[in-house]
Amino acid sequence: MSVPFMATGTIVKDYQLLMQYFEEVKSMGMDPRHSYPTSSDIDFIVRSVRSGAIRNLYELLESLTRMFSSRVCTEAAIRAFKKKYGSEPDPDTAVREIAWMLAGWTVEIAESLGLISLRNADYYLR
Repeated sequence: MSVPFMATGTIVKDYQLLMQYFEEVKSMGMDPRHSYPTSSDIDFIVRSVRSGAIRNLYELLESLTRMFSSRVCTEAAIRAFKKKYGSEPDPDTAVREIAWMLAGWTVEIAESLGLISLRNADYYLR
């Protein structure tokens, strides 16, 4: 199974849906990098954690998921979900799932870079 650059599997245990989403975006003639985590996303994590604005992993993932939702192509998310699970989700579910995976990937990157430390991560994961 392929995983995105710097993904560790600490948060997102299975990247198949996200990788399928990137394939769907490409097949629609768009650039999947539009959805990728950016240095601004990493900076948001560091600022939020250091300032105490975010107190736990759940809050961090929820904030990032909201941020990433606007960068997810709904049609590609639905297609990816349908290919992976065999059923068509409602658009909000498809977008939220992809956005959550992007959020998790971003947290994994920040941890890999040594910018944050995760403790009791499994407690906050769904």
